[in-house]
Amino acid sequence: MGYSFPDTATRLLQLKEALQIIKAMWTEDKAFFEGKEYQVRGAINQPKGVQQPHIPLLIGGKGEQVTLKLVAHYGDACNFTHPDREEMKRKFALIKQYCEDIGRENVLWRENR
Repeated sequence: MGYSFPDTATRLLQLKEALQIIKAMWTEDKAFFEGKEYQVRGAINQPKGVQQPHIPLLIGGKGEQVTLKLVAHYGDACNFTHPDREEMKRKFALIKQYCEDIGRENVLWRENR
């Protein structure tokens, strides 16, 4: 299709920046973002979703050093591909720790979900 397929580090940076843009589009009247990969200047997303504070953001992936940190920072849910019970427990524990590290409520066990 002619699209480039950058290395893993670049794709993860693109994901991080995209998550920030998505949240801004869902919560602000106009979104502004200046990143290495993406720039958004006054983008408008109307109508907004009916969920508050925004549409729940599900992040797929199971990388423990970057992706799960992105879940903790920006996500409301996550999806792993075919984890066994021990892998699932380890990943949930990591997300919980990452949430604690940044002072965010554990995204996987909020009361309003």
